[in-house]
Amino acid sequence: MIEFSNGYRFEYMAASGTVRFGEGWLIDRMLTKMGLLDLSVLDVAVTKTVTRYPKEGNYDWYKPWTSIHPIKNGIVNAVGLTNPGIEWWCREIGPKINSSKIPLIGSIFSDDVNELGEMAIMFNDFDFVGIELNESCPSICGNHLQSAKKVVEDCKMAHRNSCHPIILKLSVIHPIEVIIPRIKGMVEAISINSVPWSIAFNKKSPLAHFGGGVSGKAAQPHTWRLAEKLVEITDIPVIGPSVWEFSDIEKLEKLGAKAFSFGSIFFYPWRLRRILKAIKKNRTLI
Repeated sequence: MIEFSNGYRFEYMAASGTVRFGEGWLIDRMLTKMGLLDLSVLDVAVTKTVTRYPKEGNYDWYKPWTSIHPIKNGIVNAVGLTNPGIEWWCREIGPKINSSKIPLIGSIFSDDVNELGEMAIMFNDFDFVGIELNESCPSICGNHLQSAKKVVEDCKMAHRNSCHPIILKLSVIHPIEVIIPRIKGMVEAISINSVPWSIAFNKKSPLAHFGGGVSGKAAQPHTWRLAEKLVEITDIPVIGPSVWEFSDIEKLEKLGAKAFSFGSIFFYPWRLRRILKAIKKNRTLI
């Protein structure tokens, strides 16, 4: 369990994008209405990451398979942060959210630290339980995302400008030994993103024209290793990634994770349903 400085406590988190921009994807809303998916088991959900201005990215709604592709035990995703921008979110989505009903964490990304500060301020007007700094989208990663200095500057800016607790989203590409000592007191939890294809596999990606990030069970050897390293070097709570089976939760607990994140498993709703039912049953037994 993780408790933020604002008193909000959570254990099970829907990762960035799993509930779209906060209103949920149509398929999940339909399954929930039919009683086939009980997302109320989850304690909090992270919105799809938004940027300061609209970003085209790689996603086309009429041919999503060109940037999202299923693989054995996971997903490869090369969406590239396609989104309409934070001003659209503040205008169209923000006024409708209610964290007493659907607790949300807002996710933001920017190449420019001052833009990130502006976005943190813009999110202060909304009923979030926290914000996430997405420093690690594998579809657009470049040298700046591997820069410890950039990550630390973003954390300082967000901490200075946001009224919300901050989650830092890192990747296996980051030099955590350099970053972690410099963000103490600014970040209240750490989440872990998908793994760049070139790190996860030594073969051609089905989305080779974009690259993309691997998530799900296929990413566990890398994401779980990072989680374990983070637990060893910091007391900032770590959110265990890449949950694919109910038994993964216990394994991540043993590695030291304090909460658990559900991401690409949303593409396999029957599998997610099985895990959520097990969590609900386990809570009842306790």
